[in-house]
Amino acid sequence: VGTGPGYGAVILRAAGAASVTAIDFDAATVAAAQKRYARPGITYAVGDAEALAGLGPFDLVCSFENVEHLPHPERFVTAAARVLAPDGALLC
Repeated sequence: VGTGPGYGAVILRAAGAASVTAIDFDAATVAAAQKRYARPGITYAVGDAEALAGLGPFDLVCSFENVEHLPHPERFVTAAARVLAPDGALLC
């Protein structure tokens, strides 16, 4: 969540993630990430970190250098908990 340029999605996939859904609020940022870091098993999408609507379940939700930029970070934590699989983890 908060994929920014997109390189983190590539790192997660290379580390063994079966698939990665990389979300960012800004459509231009998502388009640039898709253009530069398109890889099999990675999906880039526009989405709101404070809602994560229509997503999940995920085994892992990662958010690096993003939470401090959110107007309501507690909404992100609530949304992340909602989209996690029963044994999932949130990594910030």
